[in-house]
Amino acid sequence: MERLFLQVINMTITSSYVILFIIAVRMILKRSPRIFSYGLWSVAFLRLVLPFSFESIFSLVSINTKTIPENIAYAPKPQIQSGIRVIDGAVNRVLPAAHAEASVNPMEIWISIGSIIWLLGLIILLFYCIYITFRFSGKLKSARHLYANVYEIHSIDIPFLFGLFKPKIYIPKNLSESEIPYIIKHEEIHIRRKDHLIKFAAYLITIIHWFNPLVWLAFYLMNEDMELSCDEAVIRELGYGIKKDYSKSLLSLSVERSSLGASPIAFGENKTRSRIKNILNYKRPKFWVTIITTIVIIILAIGLLSNPSDDIGAIDNNYVNEKYEFYFEVPENWKYKVIEDGNIIRFLYSGYESEYGGYQEFFTIAIVSKEEYIRALSDPPMTGIYLAEKDNLVYILNMPLDCIIFDREKVEEYNEMVLSVDEIKERFYLNPSDSIRNHPGENLTIEDYAWVYIDNQIQIYESAAWGDFKFVDKEITRLEKVSTFDHILPSTVELWKLEYRLKPERTEGIVLADGMSIEDGWLVDYSNMGRPYLTFTYDNGRLVYLGNANIQEFELDTLANQETAIRIMLENMGILRGESYEGEHVVIKFPLSTGETSQLLLSQPLIKGERGIWVVERWMDGNGNIYLATPQGEEDVEAEDYYRSLQEESQRGALRLLDPVEVGYDYIINQLGQRLVKKSHLLVINPATLDDFLETPVSHYIGYITMMTLEDRIFHLDRVEFLTMEDEERIAELNIDVNVDMPSGFYIYNKDNYPTSLEVLDSTQYLLLDWTDLSRHNRVTKEDFIEYNNSLEYTPLYHVYTKDGYVTIIEEQYIP
Repeated sequence: MERLFLQVINMTITSSYVILFIIAVRMILKRSPRIFSYGLWSVAFLRLVLPFSFESIFSLVSINTKTIPENIAYAPKPQIQSGIRVIDGAVNRVLPAAHAEASVNPMEIWISIGSIIWLLGLIILLFYCIYITFRFSGKLKSARHLYANVYEIHSIDIPFLFGLFKPKIYIPKNLSESEIPYIIKHEEIHIRRKDHLIKFAAYLITIIHWFNPLVWLAFYLMNEDMELSCDEAVIRELGYGIKKDYSKSLLSLSVERSSLGASPIAFGENKTRSRIKNILNYKRPKFWVTIITTIVIIILAIGLLSNPSDDIGAIDNNYVNEKYEFYFEVPENWKYKVIEDGNIIRFLYSGYESEYGGYQEFFTIAIVSKEEYIRALSDPPMTGIYLAEKDNLVYILNMPLDCIIFDREKVEEYNEMVLSVDEIKERFYLNPSDSIRNHPGENLTIEDYAWVYIDNQIQIYESAAWGDFKFVDKEITRLEKVSTFDHILPSTVELWKLEYRLKPERTEGIVLADGMSIEDGWLVDYSNMGRPYLTFTYDNGRLVYLGNANIQEFELDTLANQETAIRIMLENMGILRGESYEGEHVVIKFPLSTGETSQLLLSQPLIKGERGIWVVERWMDGNGNIYLATPQGEEDVEAEDYYRSLQEESQRGALRLLDPVEVGYDYIINQLGQRLVKKSHLLVINPATLDDFLETPVSHYIGYITMMTLEDRIFHLDRVEFLTMEDEERIAELNIDVNVDMPSGFYIYNKDNYPTSLEVLDSTQYLLLDWTDLSRHNRVTKEDFIEYNNSLEYTPLYHVYTKDGYVTIIEEQYIP
């Protein structure tokens, strides 16, 4: 038992380091979806229960994983070896040394006592858990069965989930009809994700390490992230428009404390304040943010799960990989390292090492089987670039998404060494004398790729937790080429519509997701993934599958919509850059009715200069989300043909099409429906570059500030319109009598809106009026700002400026 106890101590020491690391990462990822931090906690709990690990040069564990030697009880001078000199010195000085005259070493006694205390604590907590669970289950006998696994109970005021292998959902009687769908969906997602099993396993691991407060903290934070990520999943599935009603349902269920006891197989809805705040502030993350965060989480998981390795693997000459039999011709000016981790080969810039011990990548080569590659192709977007193929292996190139170097000189040096994709391909060889350029799947037809897509969907269905699927037959009901585009890529792009149906082994008891139906014993999926538009191109006559373009939020019923969907897919894959038409641009910034500032990117698709028409090619909202504009012509034609007709129209006298401001304003009014925007509200940048457009605009709000505290970053803003005599059109729209309603020359129009939640940063500026000189403002701290705001007998009005979703400036408005 003593050896087991020492093993637990070593695991708890290593895991404490991992837990602190994850807590720090969790703070950094505060704005990211909580599913990432929730997933990262699995690393900590695996570390707590697995007595072994693997060595990796990616390891982020900078301490000795065997801090306490196995023979410490019998050592003449016992010592720990954590790798942290200060801690080792402090602890080793107080460890009792062995006495020659004693029959037993003092350390043996202390370890034996510690083992007994640890085992007793473990047994007590385990029996307490069992007792609480049986006691609580007795309260559930009065519950009334509603349907399926849903029950109604009178004695408990919050909804909860109970059970391991057949979990049941219990809801209180006081729920309104509008609240039930949200609550049921929340609990169903818990079941689908196996959260009840995860929590139970985490609790068992926690009581093994009951003496370590960091483990209890990790268990608490993991549960919090579990709930928050579940709330986010509800929003994603039911739509972002439910956030207000969902928050109200949680508020109505808020209680002082949970009445579920300490049973690990029962958990309900608590932490109402943090959950509501998270729901109201949750936004759909940008695609590239999701990709980068996922990559970071994977790297962190590998780094925290693995033990440190001393060998970095620096190479000073041309790189030769004997295992996968490929060669890379290294440029003479390169400063680089190579790190090999299984089938992943990373080429790194060795001239700069970050404070976290990471190196900036030049590129990565991954080696996968042909089957894996084809499966990846059928589930886009796949960002890897095909390099070569040999036997059953495909070599894939991945370029870094951004540069993490902040030293200007190092950035310049790094940029001098960076190779383009074409240069990397030229230096890559599968043997010393020949560069192989075979293409994967050269014998696959379009129908073959259609079957690959269907097989991939079958695998998804059969592994889904929400449905009991087993298919015995499959059938393609439609495979038809719907359009061809010659100008998107250098080679022709074809769009094929695929429709299919699957025959389940049985139809009874199948839970159908949205868009699914059973027709004549066959399952038919009418959702976007069940009605894919397979996209292909050709490379030297060989067929290349690009992906499913039917992943957007609009119908692909016109050629223009199809073209836009293909472009969005290819931009997300990194094949196309985020610019439809090269040349000079015009950027127009304008306010939305919500108070956000958005902006248009206008381009000349055909003729450049004074004779060329202008079109809106894309626009950005106040949070930096970009949307491509689709031509809205009466005829079903490609964008190029539509713009050619507009160009001809301009030559016949439609001069408005030659004015980017007129074109942009028409788009704002008629396409975006922002009819309150006036031309005087527009801020025009002409000429502009793509970088001007990609700079997130600053949004301006005005209103009353509430619920601002020193501890919280989130506050509420009750938005208003501050009208002066210059706003004649708006005054007329609101039917305001300036003589009666505006005696002081201004009018505050306060609509009955739900308050807007905004978040400040440490860098946010707080500007208060200088009452000795009303033309000036004084900058104050957040604490002074709150104190000033609370000391007034009236409610002051503030201008609030935001960028990238955060408040940059809060400025007091003078009111006579």
